[in-house]
Amino acid sequence: MESPIDALVLRVTDPVGPGAPPAALPGRLTAELSRALAHTPHGTLRVGDLTVHRDFVDVRDVARAVALALALPGRLPRLLNIGSGRAAPVRDLAQGLADAPGSPALWRRRPPRRAGRRRAWPVLDVTPRSGSWGWRPRFTLAGSRLAGALGRGRCPASVAR
Repeated sequence: MESPIDALVLRVTDPVGPGAPPAALPGRLTAELSRALAHTPHGTLRVGDLTVHRDFVDVRDVARAVALALALPGRLPRLLNIGSGRAAPVRDLAQGLADAPGSPALWRRRPPRRAGRRRAWPVLDVTPRSGSWGWRPRFTLAGSRLAGALGRGRCPASVAR
């Protein structure tokens, strides 16, 4: 169905970086870290299943995609996926936050609610359906600015297995 409205949708996966909203997993983990640090500088943080995989994308890649989509002349596909194009375990995100300055000493994983349940790994195809618009993700989860999410002094940390 054609519409007289010229619109473009950028579908973003799980953005990672400073300012992540608490409604999203990276923001929720960061908020939990902040709460744990308020009580003790070397506290334990309890988290859910860290084996789940997500398509995390650095906020700098998201910002670059938005700027490029707005600046490009001509028509783009109506829907562009903005993600890394790979599934990474939530454990990698938690470890990145644990290694960030100001994190609590230890993450403790709660057992999954339903053992044996398989979950799909949501990964977006970041290749546009037609043509090329010049955007590809540049940053990996390991290269994301997870440290900026906390902005505190260094505290050694690890993710409990």
